Amino acid sequence: SCYDSPLTHGPMLGAIESDLARVWVRSASTRQTSIRVSATLAGLASAAPVAYAYPDSSRDMTHVFEVQGLTPQTTYHYAVDVNGSQEGTGSFTTAPAPASGTQLSFGFGSCSKFDHQPIFDQIALEDPDAFFFVGDNHYGNTNELSDLRRYYKWGLEVENRADLLRDTITLA
Repeated sequence: SCYDSPLTHGPMLGAIESDLARVWVRSASTRQTSIRVSATLAGLASAAPVAYAYPDSSRDMTHVFEVQGLTPQTTYHYAVDVNGSQEGTGSFTTAPAPASGTQLSFGFGSCSKFDHQPIFDQIALEDPDAFFFVGDNHYGNTNELSDLRRYYKWGLEVENRADLLRDTITLA
């Protein structure tokens, strides 16, 4: 692989429910990839994997872990392992139980065109519960799947953007 790490992109948080979290990852090749979850940071080191995957080329080496059986409105820490070695970490908070009320904060953004994107540091400082890409999150105006994948990879290689997406629910 041309990447320094076996986990090339991600982890990135997707939609999170009261008892379920989605974590997207991309590996350098088809390798055993797993996710560990703990309600405490200290407990993460000894947590057993809760799901395994073998990302393959048909999905550009990507996988979405769906971690189930979580407790509503609870903060969890997670680690993504590739071939048994920890390669990515983050945290998330599950949604409240259905029909219960809570306050949420949201971040919105679009037009991610440039290689330097300091706005994502400012958004992270606000610590939104979710971030919505409401417009272009890249400018790869093409119908070629391989080119679109390249543009999405580029976006996930912008460090401050990747940092936000690791710990903040992101929907586009």
